[in-house]
Order: sequence, then C-alpha cells, then structure tokens
Amino acid sequence: MTHIITQLEETTSPLIVDHDDPLDETQLPPILNLNVRGERIDIERLLLPESIILHLFPNGIDLSLPNEMDSGAHVESTVAVDFDPSCFAYIKRVFEETQKAKREQLASNPPTSPLPGRPAILSLDTPDSLVNRQVVIALREDLEYFVLPPRHTPVAEQDIHRIKYQAGQHLMQDNKMFEPLLKNIKKENNLAELHLVEMLCEAGFDQDDRWFHRNQEPKRTCITSLSLLRFATSPATDPDQHSALVAQRLMPFWKKPARKCWWDVGSLTLDTMEIKVWKRRTWTLEFILV
Repeated sequence: MTHIITQLEETTSPLIVDHDDPLDETQLPPILNLNVRGERIDIERLLLPESIILHLFPNGIDLSLPNEMDSGAHVESTVAVDFDPSCFAYIKRVFEETQKAKREQLASNPPTSPLPGRPAILSLDTPDSLVNRQVVIALREDLEYFVLPPRHTPVAEQDIHRIKYQAGQHLMQDNKMFEPLLKNIKKENNLAELHLVEMLCEAGFDQDDRWFHRNQEPKRTCITSLSLLRFATSPATDPDQHSALVAQRLMPFWKKPARKCWWDVGSLTLDTMEIKVWKRRTWTLEFILV
C-alpha cells in the first residue's frame, strides 16, 4: 500500500552548526572508488565537502563488502553509494578545478614562512591567515514533499504515483535558491539568518540565484539541490583583502556544516484536482578551505 503522507515531527529549527556528527576520516581511504548508482567514479577523499561525506557514509565504509561492479580478485573494490551521478560529477569537477587553481596560486604567490615562535595556523580572528586560499561555499537543500488530495475525493493507488510525480515536476521548476528561506526568515523575523544571507551574497551569491544542480530522487518524493561557489583570497586581485574578510566571517562553518529544517505548505491544481503539498526543507551550509 502506498502512503500519501509520512508522519514526521513538525519542527522548525534555526540555522545551527552541527557538532553532534563527528566524522572519523581515518575510516576512509585517500582515494574513494565509488559505484554511484551504477557509474564508477574515483575521487580523492579530501576533495569532498564534509557534509557530502557525512551524507554518503554516515557509518563509515566497510571495504570488506563485495560489490556487483567487481568482476575478479585483482579488481579494486568499489563502494556503492545512493547518490545522483550528475550531482557527484558536478562536485568532482568544481573541486578538481579548485585544486588546480590552488596549485597555480601557490606557484605565483609562494607562501611566506611564519615568524619564529608563531605557528602557521588558521585563526578565526585574523584574516591574514586566510590570504592566498581557495574557498568553496556549499549550499544544499533536501526537499521532501507530501501530497494530500481533497479529503472527500477518492484517489486510486495508481493515480497517487502520477500525482506525486507531477507535484515533483512542478517543484523542480520552482528553483530559486533563497526564496523559500527568505520567506521563512520573514515569517519568523529572524534577523540573524537574514544577516547570514547577506553575507553569502557578499561572498558572491545573489538573492535571485537558481540552484546550479537540482534533481528529483528516483522512487522518492524528494528533490535534492546543490550550488557551489568558488572564490580566492588573493592580494593580487583583491588588495583590500575584502574576500579574506568575508571568508573570516564564514569560518564558523568550516568543518562544522550548519543545518536548518522547516515546513511550509502550498496548493497545486493537477487534473482539475486541488491538492495540498506539505514541504519539509533541510538546508545545509558549509565553508570549505582548499
């Protein structure tokens, strides 16, 4: 029996830093050989954002498990992950480009040695430690949606699948990144989160931006969206160190992805039938230094 709606606790939460999901990266090999929904993708572990690693491997990796892509004893083992291959390819491309830009940046601006007695460490207090770095800001939205046909209108089970799919296609087109978050901020009068959106726009996003990647998960009423923003903190192109100052303000999200979850509801007309659509959005923000 297909259920129209799933019972979930209705909560709203601020955009908070997640300290409760420590990731033991020692469980992961330096090169990840992945079977991404049937596609073989090899990627350096350090290229992946923390939030993506946590999503892919919440319990680490058991490399002893066999995989259907392995055909013999001499073939490297691969790890099957349930993730959209085109989204994964987008992540890989952006971080490979960032690594290349980092090598070019270091070649043209070699790092200076720290003064005696002063270790070269990252600091939240001094933007100087962020100069000549490559930065990626990752914004992700997981949108779960639940459809409710009119209460007194019987709907056949085969029609429920079609209604869910059509509702998902409609939501796929509604792809402005900040619009749902700004509506929720206005509803809750959350000035701190409004300030965070302004900081993200100062880093290079725009309030009218659309998600760079957006896909409807197969056999699930869930839409996953992702946008990655790259910028460099280079004195050669930014003598006033504005980019380093912006990076400093976003440092609290370095290796500590922040999440916000909230509900909203709307109506759709499909086949002359008005249905309610409940949407549970989970936003994840991560600041990555390369």
